[in-house]
Amino acid sequence: MESEDVWEQAKQKWAEAQQQNDPEQRNLLLVTLFGRITSHRDCTALLDRLKDELHVPLPVPGGDGFS
Repeated sequence: MESEDVWEQAKQKWAEAQQQNDPEQRNLLLVTLFGRITSHRDCTALLDRLKDELHVPLPVPGGDGFS
């Protein structure tokens, strides 16, 4: 799958997650979102776009929270 396709799916999942009132459903959408991105060859660039353009709080590697 191309980076732009993954990016469009990520934007859609993030919008869905923000609309969820149920924390479990929101977390499930976020896990799906991160799973699709981290399995992509352009993972770092896509994660940077999530953080910079959509202001998605990303898990901090080796940390105990989100950036």
